[in-house]
Amino acid sequence: MSSETQTPLLTDFPAYEKQAIKVESTGTLLAWFPLLLILAVAIAIRLPMLTQVGYRWDLYSFEDWIRRADKNGFLALYAQPAPDEGIETDHPPLGVALLDLSSRLYLDSAGQVNSVPPNHAVDSTPQYVRALKLPPFIFDLLLVCIGYGIALREANWRWAIAVGCALALNPALFIDSAWWGQTDVIFTTFMVMTIYALHRRWITVTWVLYAIAILAKFQAIALLPLILVLGYRRTNLKRMAIGALIFAALILIPLLPFMAVSGVSETLRPYLEASGKYPFITVKADNFWLWSLASTRNMESSWDKMPPDSQVTWGDGIYWGPISGRIVGMALFGLCALVIVARGWQNPDQGNDYLLAAGLYVAFFTFAPEMQVRYLYPAIPLITLAGIKRPSIWLLWLGLSVVCLFNILAETLYTRNPFWNFIYLAMPWHSYQVARLEVVLCVALMVFILAHRKDAPAYPNSAQSSAG
Repeated sequence: MSSETQTPLLTDFPAYEKQAIKVESTGTLLAWFPLLLILAVAIAIRLPMLTQVGYRWDLYSFEDWIRRADKNGFLALYAQPAPDEGIETDHPPLGVALLDLSSRLYLDSAGQVNSVPPNHAVDSTPQYVRALKLPPFIFDLLLVCIGYGIALREANWRWAIAVGCALALNPALFIDSAWWGQTDVIFTTFMVMTIYALHRRWITVTWVLYAIAILAKFQAIALLPLILVLGYRRTNLKRMAIGALIFAALILIPLLPFMAVSGVSETLRPYLEASGKYPFITVKADNFWLWSLASTRNMESSWDKMPPDSQVTWGDGIYWGPISGRIVGMALFGLCALVIVARGWQNPDQGNDYLLAAGLYVAFFTFAPEMQVRYLYPAIPLITLAGIKRPSIWLLWLGLSVVCLFNILAETLYTRNPFWNFIYLAMPWHSYQVARLEVVLCVALMVFILAHRKDAPAYPNSAQSSAG
């Protein structure tokens, strides 16, 4: 037998290494193949919805913001608008910048906007609606890819397929982006990456990704206690301080040009006015407040008729003596957050970061005042990833997905789409019933977090990474 066709000897290390690398590479490529099929199905489901108006008021706001940016310059985005220019911009710059970029690309490619202010193009130009929904659509697919990659890295291809399908095919997720047209998926995607960087002990990367999430939406602030506690427990104070400085710089530097043109307080509006802009105990969110007040207040009314969370000039606020509902709600959420981060402090190496993060957002939605119907959305991708190698978590995933879907669907123009109309008719429940289920799921999740065994790491395949 010639030397060219001989099987390499056991001592022929280079030859065996080449064969091992080739086999490993082939296996890795095959493991990614199901993702292509999942993405194809995800795209097919979402594409027909992109040209349809699922919730007009947010699309009106996005269109108004882009018009003002085109008229006055993008850095004047946060300047107080004229009475006929729509509402003020109350989103941080990243999401609005992506919407503006998508709109410009549409117009530059000979796209038409068939309206004259104060009318809105989204009512008459389906292609423009698609342009406004394109950024969340892209991040929808990106979230599927990231979730699939995390599950493949930390578990195996079977879990990767399960997680990929759960992120791609869950109606509770694509109703928010492809149907409603909201940008929640953008900051949620960066939060998912933030938590994974935290899990891998990449502390500096964690702060960088978290800064981007904050620049997308201020709702990401609920994650801050977990980053502070787990980051400190997994590294040293010096590295944490450096990371925090980078975090602050990455937020401040992009905001400075807006402050110079739009004004300081106006630019900080998405952060300073995040609480109190809609001062109701719940903004139609089916949570603890809607359930507990259903027997004494008209909680079936429109969002602007909900009981105020403090005594204001309109309505009858929620009070217990001198203590307002706003104080009670924040105290209840604070208590849950304290329990969750205490669990992280006690067991910083347990690797249940996604579980703790999901607990924070479920508790935030359940007890904090002024919750809107979409605010449970971030918890769904988080608990999806928390379910890797934890089959029992998927029962909570299913329940929370149903609650999230019911919350969002009832506020959209579901009758315009046969699929959403069918889903709505298949859920003939009252809001207080769904709110009760949400509270039960929140309590169950908290119990699961507290009862989780100390010796059960979330990702057994994970290697300990450096704190770089």
